[in-house]
Amino acid sequence: MVGAKTVVAERVVDRYKRWRRASTGCASSWAPTRSPDHHDRSRALCRCEHLLELASDAIEESGATRAEPIDYEGIRERYLPDYRFSGRAQHHKSHYALSAAAMIRGGVYPDLLGEVQWWQSDDFWTYAFYAFLAYVRVAAERTERSVGDVARSIAGRRGVPLDLPDT
Repeated sequence: MVGAKTVVAERVVDRYKRWRRASTGCASSWAPTRSPDHHDRSRALCRCEHLLELASDAIEESGATRAEPIDYEGIRERYLPDYRFSGRAQHHKSHYALSAAAMIRGGVYPDLLGEVQWWQSDDFWTYAFYAFLAYVRVAAERTERSVGDVARSIAGRRGVPLDLPDT
């Protein structure tokens, strides 16, 4: 079922991006391996910001509070078992994206440009997507709802109608 959950999360991103593109012109179509905006850092960062905001919405949807926080230790292993991160850079990037989403949820906006300028590749959007996917799965588990229900709720907050099968 992990594959189905991934498809649901990707549909949320696709639907959200279409809406954002129509309203702001900032995001463009999502590619599975490389951002089409790789040559334009500001557009690529805009894509990342949107994905991190969605991840932040998923954290809120989970009901996490100071009294009942999300356990960060092992979060990737528990909620992204279908993705393997190898090497120091991939581990750092994935942890940064997960932390950045939590910062946004807490009201602190991370210095994305300051962080990603040394990465030597414009792949932060990929890690922002992984953060979104992980936090949607966290919210589904914590609220005992399906990933699809969580995705619909997040889309509803953003005013994006989302017609997904229950998963």
